[in-house]
Amino acid sequence: MKILFLFLIFTFTSLNVFAEKCKGNLKQNWNNCFGTSNSWYGTYIGYFKDGKKDGKGTIHFYNGDTFVGEFRQDKKHGPGKFTYSSGETSSGIWEDDLFIGK
Repeated sequence: MKILFLFLIFTFTSLNVFAEKCKGNLKQNWNNCFGTSNSWYGTYIGYFKDGKKDGKGTIHFYNGDTFVGEFRQDKKHGPGKFTYSSGETSSGIWEDDLFIGK
């Protein structure tokens, strides 16, 4: 788990070098930037476009689950890996928040 966490930190730190940091408190104004957003289900760290999760990002759910992958229009979409708090994983392709498979 520590290795995954360090990998995520390294990945997003290196990606963040090239991205503008999201500014202001109004998420709906965030466009083509990298930021952090807290919600009722967890914390998202990643890219935003038109105020929505879009591009590479990570969600740390409050129940201990984690998703690392691609987003489009606020939904998991593209390659990604969901790691459940139990340690089980689902890796593959996601479309509109649904796991499609490998």
